[in-house]
Amino acid sequence: MEVFIISAWQIWMQHNNFIFNRGSPSSSSWRRCLKDEGRLQAYRISENKRPVFLSWVDSFV
Repeated sequence: MEVFIISAWQIWMQHNNFIFNRGSPSSSSWRRCLKDEGRLQAYRISENKRPVFLSWVDSFV
């Protein structure tokens, strides 16, 4: 569930960047932001599930 929420949030942020800042959305910047946000959100995940989540986030480049 966390992965879906983070992914949707980053798509929304790409959309806002395009609309309000005239930025250029790209899949590479979406993946980079998703990876950064995933690392931050990892602190909210229980310690026994955190390594699995972080390994998934790190492999998602």
